[in-house]
Amino acid sequence: MLPSNEKGPGMPVQTTLEILAEIEHTLHQMLFLAELSAGDTDVDREGLQKTLERLQVKIDRAADRLTTPPPL
Repeated sequence: MLPSNEKGPGMPVQTTLEILAEIEHTLHQMLFLAELSAGDTDVDREGLQKTLERLQVKIDRAADRLTTPPPL
């Protein structure tokens, strides 16, 4: 079992792992949509592009949580 808090300043290890898991899940969603778009199926590529852009924003926000120092 991983510790819920690390010693000293910084983000708890568990929180960091949860954020990374969220990013990984979102990347898998993006990969699925990219594969769907690349296929021969008749899909709404404009709609897929908008969804990919929203997922990118989600990743950016999660990454910001990793790089923003925690409040004191």
